[in-house]
Amino acid sequence: MVAWRAGRRSGVIAMRAPLPHPFVRFSARARRGGLLALAPLAFAMMFVLSSLDANLRTPASPHGIVSFEFAGDRASADRMLEAWGSQGRRAAARSLRLDFVFLAAYAPGLALLCAAVADRARAVRSGWAAPGALLAWGQLAAGGLDALENLALLRVLGGSSDDAWPALAAACAWPKFALVAAGLVYLATSAFLRLRGREAV
Repeated sequence: MVAWRAGRRSGVIAMRAPLPHPFVRFSARARRGGLLALAPLAFAMMFVLSSLDANLRTPASPHGIVSFEFAGDRASADRMLEAWGSQGRRAAARSLRLDFVFLAAYAPGLALLCAAVADRARAVRSGWAAPGALLAWGQLAAGGLDALENLALLRVLGGSSDDAWPALAAACAWPKFALVAAGLVYLATSAFLRLRGREAV
């Protein structure tokens, strides 16, 4: 009976153990170095992708490559491809390929920032620690979804007539943007609260 109770207590403790973020095995110096390397790359790629996207904004795709991501079916995608012409399709393919570099920078970069806030919150026993750790994993998941989305759209650009590819891209785009938005809201809110003197976040 004593052993059973002890096992039960240890199980409860294990269930209540804080969720570790993806970078617990990395030193603070390594994390800072990662952020210093990833931040300029992410901003540089944002500028490059934005310049390419200017060629992709048409009545059929008012939001450029983002409209293509959410096309959802081959008929909608074809309308965009027709409006882009050969030059626009080349720009779209270049944008999708370069986006692999962008996602390799923004996803771990945002994850590192969420992990940093989670560590600071955990040090003062704040309830903000668990969401930060979860969102750190979420940013890495967003990067994986982004990569899968890009591969699907490249198949569309390659001429595949299968509706599954634009549908897959849209299915990846929705949670990707939701995860990134949640991470940005978490970071912005924690920064705002710290400016207000709430050191716990």
